[in-house]
Amino acid sequence: MKLSSTGLQNLRATSLRGQGMWEEFDFAEGMFKYCFYENDFLRYPDYDATNEWTLTQDAGTGGTVVLSDDIDFGELIITPHTDDNDWVELQFTAANAAGEFVSLAARKAIFFEVRVRLADITQSDAFVGLCITDADISDAGAGVPAATDYIGFAKDDGDAYWDFVSAKNSTETAKAAIATGVNDTYVILGFYVDGTSKAHSWINGVKGPVITTNLPDDEQLCFTFLSQNGAGAAKIMKVDFVQLARER
Repeated sequence: MKLSSTGLQNLRATSLRGQGMWEEFDFAEGMFKYCFYENDFLRYPDYDATNEWTLTQDAGTGGTVVLSDDIDFGELIITPHTDDNDWVELQFTAANAAGEFVSLAARKAIFFEVRVRLADITQSDAFVGLCITDADISDAGAGVPAATDYIGFAKDDGDAYWDFVSAKNSTETAKAAIATGVNDTYVILGFYVDGTSKAHSWINGVKGPVITTNLPDDEQLCFTFLSQNGAGAAKIMKVDFVQLARER
């Protein structure tokens, strides 16, 4: 069968970066069974802060989100202001975008994958994943994200580990230290959710821990990125790509 959907072709090509998880994805019927989104952050419309992405930051301001102009295949650069605990948060929720556009549902599969790196892995708070719309998910003393409903990957200040986290109505389940980060080095983080019962994590194409409780199955969610300084000086997050497929 000839695949005429550009989006599906992009998804098929980029999914090779994190092969293992995508073995569960039905490419043969993908264009009919799944709603999918893929962003390589190559050109201006991929990061449109007016019509698609909503940027918020702490009261210190001065943070920036820009597209790289000197790397193969694109990159989104998220830079907080320079003081300790300054943060920048990005959500796919602006008025002309889909807003909260995806939910976990019974008997429906969902795939999420992001390739991300942190300039200072230890002195950073960070989150990448799906989250309820919230203008401030920064560390309020109990880690990130400080939100009611989410699923994704969190990095706490003071360690070098990515955690797999999920929360429903402010109650969280976390699988700690599923991946060890390295300064300014990309890692591919993904999850596959089987309905509303199991969320399987994947790290660089290798299967990780599974979460079976507190999956956010009663809210719509959206793409969310957070970078927060764990010490003075901007702790930069770079996102190479993000992609999602959800069974219709």
